[in-house]
Amino acid sequence: MRLLLMRHAEAVPGRDDDPLRPLTEAGCKALSHPGQAVLVALSEVSELLASPWLRAQQTAALMRSRTAAQTVQHTDLLLPSADPEAVLERLESVEVDVLLLVAHQPLVGKLAALLCDGFHAPPWAFSPADMAVIDLDWPAAGLGYLRRWHHFPN
Repeated sequence: MRLLLMRHAEAVPGRDDDPLRPLTEAGCKALSHPGQAVLVALSEVSELLASPWLRAQQTAALMRSRTAAQTVQHTDLLLPSADPEAVLERLESVEVDVLLLVAHQPLVGKLAALLCDGFHAPPWAFSPADMAVIDLDWPAAGLGYLRRWHHFPN
């Protein structure tokens, strides 16, 4: 499985726990100009899951048009305070080759570290619109391989 793990694009200033914070105009614009490597990675995506919070939904909607995913599935497993181990459990039941997850810090940083570095690893730093492309033989702690790192615009 290939996992594209993405933090939402730049959102308007406000409280981190505000689920209704939208993307800024600059955040939307940054997503509209992906580099060629990002376009290739996105073209292989057949399933897209996102946090139900507005900024993640907006990011996912902008990314979906570049994928083969028919819809964006929203799940509370991708909220900022979610347990990365619960996400791993969900990934075990995914039957696609390439999956895009759009979520928030600190979850994306914790999940990337768990997948690639194993338990008790410090979280990775994800800026808005950062995307890690992680290859997995099986979605388990320490079994991921970071294939590529992207930042929009690229």
